[in-house]
Amino acid sequence: MDWPRALHPYYAFHGAAIISYLVLHHTALRSAAPSARSRLEKWEMQAALSLGIVLAIRCVRRITWEVFLSDALLYSKALVALLAFMLDWRLLAWYLVIFAMLFLLCVQPAPSDEGNVLPLTPLQLENLLTDGNQNIVRLVEFGAVWSPRCVQLRRLFSEISVRS
Repeated sequence: MDWPRALHPYYAFHGAAIISYLVLHHTALRSAAPSARSRLEKWEMQAALSLGIVLAIRCVRRITWEVFLSDALLYSKALVALLAFMLDWRLLAWYLVIFAMLFLLCVQPAPSDEGNVLPLTPLQLENLLTDGNQNIVRLVEFGAVWSPRCVQLRRLFSEISVRS
């Protein structure tokens, strides 16, 4: 299925998991003592400000919106885990399970323009490298589909392959 890039299930599910903290936060604060409520709100404001500063710094660098969004989701998940721990350790355990399931089930989408990149099996790679053509430079990339950095490098490889 061809999803619009920002509505891909990877981004939607991770965003929903992060936004679910707001609902749980609201229900947990109803039963909390006033001193605990003010302390948690102070922590949340500081964490949100820190997240904003980190994302502003990341925004200054010349990166694509997909890289920025995946980094924002990563930092937000860390923030949610920290704040969930401040509320209750059981809530932290629940979020760790949710984030682990998302890690296992939702793969970050590959770039839409693959350029001249060829995914190869080991046998195809061996045949390609031993074909005897010495005039062609080949660049081999090894990566993992679950790693955001590998997905980012895949985009770089596709840009390089189009230029050459």
